[in-house]
Amino acid sequence: MNNLLQTFNLELHKEYLTATTNRAINSNGSFQTEFNSVFIHGMYWVLCCSNLIKFDILNELNIKEVFNHLLEKCKRELCLDGPSLNIYSINPSDLVSPSILSLLSGTQINALKKNRIVESNIHATNKFIKSLSIFKFDKMYINHSKNCLIQQDIRFVYSALLISYLSNSLDFSRIKQTLPISKLINLLNDLQNKDGGFGRRKNDESHAGYTFCAVASVAIIKLISVDDDINIMLNFNRLNRWLLKRVIVSESHIMSPMDQSYCFNGRTGKKCDVCYSWWVTASLKMLEYINPESNNANFISNPKVFGKLINGVLCHQNNIYGGFQKTPFIFDCRDHSDPLHTFLSISALSLLTNNYLEHPDSNSHKFTRLTESFNSISKIDPVSVLPEVFSITSDILAKSTQI
Repeated sequence: MNNLLQTFNLELHKEYLTATTNRAINSNGSFQTEFNSVFIHGMYWVLCCSNLIKFDILNELNIKEVFNHLLEKCKRELCLDGPSLNIYSINPSDLVSPSILSLLSGTQINALKKNRIVESNIHATNKFIKSLSIFKFDKMYINHSKNCLIQQDIRFVYSALLISYLSNSLDFSRIKQTLPISKLINLLNDLQNKDGGFGRRKNDESHAGYTFCAVASVAIIKLISVDDDINIMLNFNRLNRWLLKRVIVSESHIMSPMDQSYCFNGRTGKKCDVCYSWWVTASLKMLEYINPESNNANFISNPKVFGKLINGVLCHQNNIYGGFQKTPFIFDCRDHSDPLHTFLSISALSLLTNNYLEHPDSNSHKFTRLTESFNSISKIDPVSVLPEVFSITSDILAKSTQI
């Protein structure tokens, strides 16, 4: 495969997202689509992705009412102590118990739909999260759901923190009543591996996706604890080094050193997968806030690196049907685009082009041709994984710098 300079094909991606959404909405009865059993997650991926490329897909397809109806059908009545709660489940059809993951996607969708972080149903949300909390000695864990008691998964900790962060933005004290921050810090301190990364549980192999969840959890704790003295004992140097080691040469361009692109793997010794372009770059960006000494802007915006990182993501762009796929696009390959890799690829491009192009080293004519097709991509917040316009993170950071 020739490593020609790639461009971002905006119109083709709009066509892909349109076709994917139509199939998901119109085939909801049979549910034989890419969203088969992950409806609420898939709609979050598509809505967020569409918003990043400034494409109002619900109005464009005239399906806002249908979508709202399906989203409402995702809610399940859950009986805890006191009045019953309505919490998001994974799809409109199956009688699946609500989980912390499906509630997160529902919360993010509501933020995207209403152009603001919603304050509705805060009591039910906080009560549900509290019901999933398990305390063991000086640490706190979050279960997956009331019917599936899977503990010690860092994804559930991140999900609980982010839901609370988005739902309680007007009063962070409510978060601390629901989630004892000191116990979560103890858990995060205990989960870091010797190589600096994080696995799903203690002593699991370090993995970029789980490392993102840990880094984002620390970022949220710092954001909601601006005035508090918190004791985060992570080894940030090792963490930063482990993340930078995830940058590898794209396997499709390994033969020509002059034309190589860079991509990311999720674990040591593994092949590249475009989804890790988001998990890794977002973690590196959040580290700049958590630990200012971990400033990776000089590395990423280096002209010798930046273009290869961007091109490495674009190599996964499906130039026939639109969207992005897990492996590099080759005309005769059997791989296909999917909503998750499309969402994470466009999110990574948003993060790279809206943050590191502002760096002085990137003011070069070499970047002009590469990045002029990215003017249509909005800026994403790495903490909430929402377009920055819907996020509260920038407001909190602005306030914290004034203290």
